Amino acid sequence: MQMGNPMPDVVEQDVRIFAHDGMEFQYLERGHPDAEPIVLLHGFPQDAQTWLPTMDLLASAGYRVLALNQRGYSPAATPRPFWRYRLSKLMSDACALIKVAVGTSVHLVGHDLGAEVAWNMAAASPHLFRSLTAVSTPHPRALSHAFFTSDQAFRSWYISFFQLPLIPEQVFRVKQGAVAVNLLERTGLPLPYAEQYARRLLRTSQTLDGAINWYRAFLLTPSLSLATPSVSIPTMYVWSSGDSVVSRVAADYTRRYVTGSYDCRILEDVSHWIPEEAPRALADLIASHASLHALELPKP
Repeated sequence: MQMGNPMPDVVEQDVRIFAHDGMEFQYLERGHPDAEPIVLLHGFPQDAQTWLPTMDLLASAGYRVLALNQRGYSPAATPRPFWRYRLSKLMSDACALIKVAVGTSVHLVGHDLGAEVAWNMAAASPHLFRSLTAVSTPHPRALSHAFFTSDQAFRSWYISFFQLPLIPEQVFRVKQGAVAVNLLERTGLPLPYAEQYARRLLRTSQTLDGAINWYRAFLLTPSLSLATPSVSIPTMYVWSSGDSVVSRVAADYTRRYVTGSYDCRILEDVSHWIPEEAPRALADLIASHASLHALELPKP
């Protein structure tokens, strides 16, 4: 199994800021500003730093790469009401990054809940994207199908747990995050990452609330997710055989919901945490897929 290094601290000059929805969002950027653009969306409980090893590899391959610190993860974009984390808001945040920082269509990549956002963005606004790479999380309707035809509901127990008021936050705080670290490690996340994610979530109450509110807010717009249209843009889905969160049934059903060109890649002996465990393999797949669907940027 290929293992990434624990994430380095990001220095201040690496962080870029843009304003949207009355808040300030952070993003990281690597590569030449005129290169083919790739936008990366992280999941729970990750952040933009999760992508750094993959970003550096993609930048070395000649791409411009941007990773968004999403709502709840950017320090100045952690609203308290859970309804402000509904899926339409998360989609709007990523679209704002593309408009402000890029200004043209991009290759979109998402992992975990970031892939949930990416699937819906690609279905709703295909003109914004040259290609989609969804990592780990399948098309939302494939996931819904798997709930009734496999052990997917058992694998997704935490979604129901996060609907409880206050209790999830208290569990994460037990023994200064030791319980949270154990839960994350049991899903296959390497210990250094589990410890780093838990420390960051526990820095402030708003940081932890914001991360959990993603799950609570998804129930406000179930039709937007469970009735996600099929995706027409070129799509690659990357799943891993050691994924304890997403079933093989959900992975296999994803091809039913892509009407454009479709490529499914399976990484063997890798857990759900592909960006952390296999950044080089993932970067190679993203670069290969993007190169097949590249567009020339307009001349200045």
